Amino acid sequence: MMRPFDIAAEISDGLTLLRVSGDLDASNVEALKSSLDGGGGSASTKSVVIDLSECDFIDSSGIAAIVEAWHGSNGSKVSELVLAGPRGQVERILAITGLDAAITIFGGADEALKALADDGPLSVAE
Repeated sequence: MMRPFDIAAEISDGLTLLRVSGDLDASNVEALKSSLDGGGGSASTKSVVIDLSECDFIDSSGIAAIVEAWHGSNGSKVSELVLAGPRGQVERILAITGLDAAITIFGGADEALKALADDGPLSVAE
């Protein structure tokens, strides 16, 4: 059963959790970009977790939006972006593009939020 596309933002203590569900593609990528601008609409947000556990599909426009936010090229005030819970096609695309080795990915949103809250900024092990 296909889930409808949706993005839900939760903001707390300088952390933003963006829960993406359904298919993330060119028809709705602007919603993700808008949510990422200023860290989900909050200028005080420094770290963003994109929860992809309910995202069924991602195309190149979705990947590009994530990379732009990760590099800060979208003009956001986000200092750190991590991903959580990718599965199936989304997980495969992250592996094929090499983003799984570049962007920190957690098994789930709770794990990502705890790590960011406890440890401060993260870096990818080399």
